[in-house]
Amino acid sequence: MNFYPLLVFLFIFSLKMSPSLAEKDYQNSPENHPDFTQFTPINGVLMPHSACSESLTHHALQGKKIQIYSEHDVKKALEAVQERDDGKGTHSNYIKLYNLMLSKSSHRHITIPPDVEYFYELLKASPNHAEVANSIIRRVRLARQTGEPLSLDPILLLGPPGVGKTHFALTLAKILGTEAELISMSSLTAGWVISGAGGSWKDAKPGKIATSLIKGQVANPVFILDEIDKAMSSASSFDPLGAFYSLLEPGTSIDFIDEFVDVSINASHVTWIATANTAESIPDPILNRMNVYQIPQPDKEQTRIIISNIYQKILSQHPLWGFDPQLPDDYIDRISNLAPRFIRRIVEESIGIAYEKGRQHLLVEDLDTLIKEPKKSKSIGFHRP
Repeated sequence: MNFYPLLVFLFIFSLKMSPSLAEKDYQNSPENHPDFTQFTPINGVLMPHSACSESLTHHALQGKKIQIYSEHDVKKALEAVQERDDGKGTHSNYIKLYNLMLSKSSHRHITIPPDVEYFYELLKASPNHAEVANSIIRRVRLARQTGEPLSLDPILLLGPPGVGKTHFALTLAKILGTEAELISMSSLTAGWVISGAGGSWKDAKPGKIATSLIKGQVANPVFILDEIDKAMSSASSFDPLGAFYSLLEPGTSIDFIDEFVDVSINASHVTWIATANTAESIPDPILNRMNVYQIPQPDKEQTRIIISNIYQKILSQHPLWGFDPQLPDDYIDRISNLAPRFIRRIVEESIGIAYEKGRQHLLVEDLDTLIKEPKKSKSIGFHRP
C-alpha cells in the first residue's frame, strides 16, 4: 500500500493548523495577553493600576453614556468623501477617520468624581488655592448626592509665576480620574491645533478636542490650557484662541464642528482649566466665559504646610529611603520664602546631600550649597551645586 499521498496530506494539514512564526510571536506577546493582576476592578470595570491609585479605587465609568456624535451624520460624510475620491489616496485620512468613528460606539462614558475627601486633600496640599478648591468641592458634593455628572464651568487660575497653578490643575485632573491633556498655549500659534485643519491644508488633520473625544473612552476629559495669556498668533487669521469662543460656551460646544471631521461633536462635557500670569492679553470674550480665580503667593504659614506636604509626598514615593518623616523647623523656615515650584527640587537635592553624609534626616546646613542669599533687588533662588 502506498502511504506517500497520505503522508503528504498530513504534512500539509499540519502546516495549516500550526501557527506561523508571526502568529506565535503575536500569541506569546505580553501586549496581547494583558496581566489582569495589574488591573483593579472598579464597579465591575477593570482599570489599570497606573491610571488609578489605591486611594482612588472608586473612580469608575458610570453605566450612563453620552452620545457625542451622530452615526448617521458620519455615514453621510463618509459617502460624500467616497464619491469625491479619485482613487489616489487624496481622501484616505478622511475615510480612515470616518470608518473608525463608525466602528466605535458613538457614545462615551461620563466618569464619576470621587468622594469630596480627596478634594480636601487637594485643598490641604494647595492652601493658596482655597477659593477655587472650595468651589469645586461644592460642585462635587452636589454631583455625588444627586447622581448627576460633575459639571465644572471653565476655570482660569490667575496669578504670578511659581505659585502652583499648573501643579494644582494637574493634580485636580488626576483626582477627577478621567482622561486629561495639558496644552502649552505659549507654543500655540494657530487655532487649527485645537479645532482641526480642513482638506485645503497640506497637513490637514483633526484637532486635539475631536481626537480626544473620538479616540478616547470618555465624554468629559480634562484639558489644561497652560499659560493661556501667552498664546500668540503669527497672523490675524489664525487666532489660536478662536476655537474657544464656542468651546467654552455650553450652548455652542454641544455642536462643536472640527474643521477636518466636519461632523457635529458634543464637547459640552469637557472640563477646561486654564492658567495665566496676567489677564491683560486674554480677550474679554474668553475671560467672560470663565470663572476667574486669583491665586496669591502663599503666606508663610501656607508655605510651611506646602513644604511639609511636598516632603511627605516625596517620602511616600520612595519608602525605601527611610528618611525621618519630620522636617526641622529651621529647615522649613530657611526655604519658606521660596516659590512652590522650587521647593520640591530643593528638598530632593537636600535629601541627596544628607544621604551622601550618611544621614537619613535633613538639617538646615544641607541647604547651604543650594540657596543663594538675597542680594539687593534679587530674590532668593535655587541652583544646583
